[in-house]
Amino acid sequence: MANMYRQWSDVIPWSEAHPIAEQKAWVHRVLRPVDDASDEDYGNELEGRGIVLSDVSDLTALMYWPAFECSFVEDGLWVRSEEAGDLEHLAAFVRSYLATFDPSRLICIQWADWCDRLRAGEFGGGVVVIAANVVKWASTRRVADDIVAGRYLA
Repeated sequence: MANMYRQWSDVIPWSEAHPIAEQKAWVHRVLRPVDDASDEDYGNELEGRGIVLSDVSDLTALMYWPAFECSFVEDGLWVRSEEAGDLEHLAAFVRSYLATFDPSRLICIQWADWCDRLRAGEFGGGVVVIAANVVKWASTRRVADDIVAGRYLA
């Protein structure tokens, strides 16, 4: 049996336009786990906290909110996943943070997908580019397929 992993590690910088204490309080409020409820209620609770969920494809996974690790560091919020964090959760959080505190900033998070056994097609990664009003995804697999098809370098 093989184990699949998704890892990332980056810092979301504090906005210079707002006090850090205000930003930390917001982070504490929106990242606390959701209460036991139905799938629809998870979404309603998070939207009530100001989280934009339009880019989250699996609302049932919200019961694990937030499905990534984070901690405060001097420069901002260190976000990471050592095994299998949910990048959609991270993107929804960062998009909402930017909309609240830093609407002109772009945040790029790169991730790595890997397997503890050598298996064809089980290694890769990608990048998610997050703005206050949009989230864009690119995987290494998609870029490689575009290059092979002649679309990337044309």
